Amino acid sequence: MQNFYAEGQFLARFQDCVMIPWRAFLSQLGFTWQRCYPIIFISGKGCRSTYHADSSHVLAYQVYGEKHFHGFLEPGKREPVQKLVADRMGVTRIAIPEIDPSEILTYNMLPGDVLWNQLLTPHWVDAGDDEVAMSINISHGGVAYRGAFCPNEQVLRQYWKKNPESAWLVDERY
Repeated sequence: MQNFYAEGQFLARFQDCVMIPWRAFLSQLGFTWQRCYPIIFISGKGCRSTYHADSSHVLAYQVYGEKHFHGFLEPGKREPVQKLVADRMGVTRIAIPEIDPSEILTYNMLPGDVLWNQLLTPHWVDAGDDEVAMSINISHGGVAYRGAFCPNEQVLRQYWKKNPESAWLVDERY
């Protein structure tokens, strides 16, 4: 797996200029985490992601073009977090499920916009029709604030205690 951090590569200064200050900021506020790394998403004109729920908290920074993040006014009502934890792949689908438009919450992201997506929040993202779109997403795993996990992470960790073979303790890609 290439991370592009070497001198002269795409992310050569990213650790010094973005990730180290970001981690220091989180630490100063009382946050801890088990993993924290960038992911670059480049989408073609009008491209759409699958319908899914991420297994990490994501800070999405829109760099170029336009993206539309679609979620729900009440995500737990649509996809209970217990269901998402027990069946990780069950929510992922290519086709967007039939949804009453009044239940959808959409954020239109233009360059410079930032969005926080909580762990296990069902959603999909599509790019604008006029140009390619690029975002830098910082993925966070095992985030705690002053030693306490958020409610979704608590459900996940309780499930792991009962089902240790399914724990996502190591992500060997990073």
